[in-house]
Amino acid sequence: MKKQFHILNGDALREQFPQDIGGDQIVVRECLMDGSLEGNTLAEFFESRANYISEIYPNTDKMDYFQITVSELVKLQNIPPHSEINFWFEDDLFCQVNFWFVLNLIKLSNENARLFLVRPPCSSPYSFGVLNDIQLISAYDKRVELSELGKWTNLWRFYKSGDTEMLLKSAEDIEDKYPFVIAAVRAHIDRIPTEESLGKPSDTLVAIMKDLDTNDFKKVLHEFRERVGIYGFSNLQIKKLYDGIIVNS
Repeated sequence: MKKQFHILNGDALREQFPQDIGGDQIVVRECLMDGSLEGNTLAEFFESRANYISEIYPNTDKMDYFQITVSELVKLQNIPPHSEINFWFEDDLFCQVNFWFVLNLIKLSNENARLFLVRPPCSSPYSFGVLNDIQLISAYDKRVELSELGKWTNLWRFYKSGDTEMLLKSAEDIEDKYPFVIAAVRAHIDRIPTEESLGKPSDTLVAIMKDLDTNDFKKVLHEFRERVGIYGFSNLQIKKLYDGIIVNS
């Protein structure tokens, strides 16, 4: 019998994961849509991420990153050949970038595995968190087997290099089967600042504060999630953008 693994994007999903679904769990504790992606080797990449995380989160040192995050990612490389791997990732940009990276790791170490994507239903494409056990099991039962792994890993390659033109083309190559990917890619491109724009997330925050006539962060935060939930930003990421706007206003 093939061994089964579940790759979960975050500890919150692990805590609510149905006991009726068997298999080993590996938790991705990263936010690769934010911060440094430098490094030609995996070791160099993890080092650059550790440096970034320790700078952004003062209470987290580099050793914490290696113990908490890298230790789980290394497990991906030790999955036995011909295993069944289920990726539990939502449609938002936060989850998708992590997903592309994880698929890249799998391609490097285990091309013989059977890969499946588990997504939340269309009623909550950006959140497994609102689902109960029955709904999570239903999402698992509707999982889709992934093929053409090379096309998926192109997404990570071009995201990491900052080549938005080729990133968009790679998303278009799989759009027929996976239309949610191109939406995430376009959201990424829209967040890049230009001469006319701070980037869609910051522009949205500015518009919300104007529309609601308030700088109350809690009110702004709620509305931001309603308008651009596709980014999947954490509260901390949104607060960082918000603070930058307030300081410069």
